[in-house]
Amino acid sequence: MLGSDKAANVDKWLNALAKNTATVDDAGKMQNNTSVLAKHIDNEISYKDADGNDRKAKLKGPEYVTYAKTVQQSTVNLIDEYIHGTGKTASAEQQAAFVKRAREYAVETAREQIILGYKPDSWVQAVQNVSGGKNIAAVIVAREAASGAKSNLDKDGNAISGSKAANGVKALQDLGYDAATAQVLYNQLTGAEDNRYMKLYSSVKSNSTKVHKLAALYGTAGGDTTYAGMLQNRNAQKVDNYLLELSKTQGKDVLPDRMSADFKAGDKDVILSGEQYIDYAEQRTKTAYTLTDALLPNAAKYTKEQQAKIVANIEEYATQTAKAQVSGYEPYSWIRTVEERGATDEERYAYITAKTLISLAKGTKDANGKTISGSKKAAAINSLKQAGYNDAMAKELYKLFG
Repeated sequence: MLGSDKAANVDKWLNALAKNTATVDDAGKMQNNTSVLAKHIDNEISYKDADGNDRKAKLKGPEYVTYAKTVQQSTVNLIDEYIHGTGKTASAEQQAAFVKRAREYAVETAREQIILGYKPDSWVQAVQNVSGGKNIAAVIVAREAASGAKSNLDKDGNAISGSKAANGVKALQDLGYDAATAQVLYNQLTGAEDNRYMKLYSSVKSNSTKVHKLAALYGTAGGDTTYAGMLQNRNAQKVDNYLLELSKTQGKDVLPDRMSADFKAGDKDVILSGEQYIDYAEQRTKTAYTLTDALLPNAAKYTKEQQAKIVANIEEYATQTAKAQVSGYEPYSWIRTVEERGATDEERYAYITAKTLISLAKGTKDANGKTISGSKKAAAINSLKQAGYNDAMAKELYKLFG
């Protein structure tokens, strides 16, 4: 083809691949997969220009020779890079799929060089932009992994929102990319460069520590959300395991969730930058984790319903106080009370628990189904005393949250 040792080695590899991906024809004979072998390069090219008009170019003489050699050399370079890289551990089917894509990439980029105004396919442009002309084969493999991701389905067969992106990022991580790089690559290679994550990323991309924090906190919609993952702290797995077990009886609402980078503070829209989001989400997540961790040694005192409500109120407290730190957001009055009176995490946990027990207390009904006056208060104070608060403290807490 080109007369070089590299080209000869690629030809040898392709011939072996043709045999490895052979199929049986209708007559029962094995037929090599000739689709992976070198092809004639047409000199007539049909395409659409930038305005969407149908165009046709017919290359002749030196122009065609230049075009054909460019396609051939680019194809050889890509396959050679692949052979010595990710292709080493790929299956024969994956190798054949890469060869097809490599040829498409070589053809599209060669046409861009030869034909004035020619625009390559969008996937080729994405690979060009991401690779910057380096490690192109690896980026093509990454693009195939990202674009090949499928959505998970719920019990009714409907696609679970965000699961396709989560699976795409996971596929890139399986190729060896870290979580932060995989998140950015997925968006770049699937045409989602203007989404919210990428806008946050653009303001912190020069700081690798913040990039990794952003990936952990913002994550990918549809992916598993854990305190251990968001805080990059393995010790948090104890809390995650507790919440996972609680969710079996109380539903998935008790599980951790990620924070949006946009919210309302009264009538005002709050749109956070990357750095603001990291500070906000990190504060909220650390607060929620710390207070939930304080619940664990005391959980046996409470019913599953009470535990779930305590967890929900911890999340509410953590979220609203974090919002107040970065905006003019006004938290609920009970949250302000906890914030004003709780000097330590232990005290804040105690106040939130008390507020929860009071809100769950139910009064006694009379024969007509009406709540007997004072019975709800009595039930709330009794619930607090059962939880370990003395009589005076229980009555004081009821005044605060009853």
